[in-house]
Amino acid sequence: MKIFPLFALSAFFCGQQIFAAPLAIETTLVDTDTFHGATFQSHNQKVVSNKRGIFMTRLRSRNEAYTAQQWRLSWSRDGGRTVKTLYEATDATSPPVIETDSADNNYVARTDWPDLKNLNIYLSRFLSAGDCGEPHRTLIGEGAAGKHSMM
Repeated sequence: MKIFPLFALSAFFCGQQIFAAPLAIETTLVDTDTFHGATFQSHNQKVVSNKRGIFMTRLRSRNEAYTAQQWRLSWSRDGGRTVKTLYEATDATSPPVIETDSADNNYVARTDWPDLKNLNIYLSRFLSAGDCGEPHRTLIGEGAAGKHSMM
């Protein structure tokens, strides 16, 4: 874990301090064996948090044709200081979208990539009971357009 100091800045209103900026940002190395661009896609949510912790999806490895990409669902129970892999699979996919609900269940959606020939969305529900465990899977036929999100 690295700690990067920041300048101590504060905002004042009529002479009264209304907030203070954080003095440090902590970062955590999640994976040393991954490839460039494994988490970036501006249209997809990759990190969520709920009462159980912080959850993240990402790609770990890929083949040259992008038809066998290993993706992972990871979990931190301590505010991001440590991260463990909850689930992994290998599919022709982009980094899966993730969302959570008020019962602390997690929902991960992915599409086949790069060809998008079948336009299906593959939804995996990781129930909070039993530390998420194996997902419940649902196929949403012809629901994909290359860019999708969840709410």
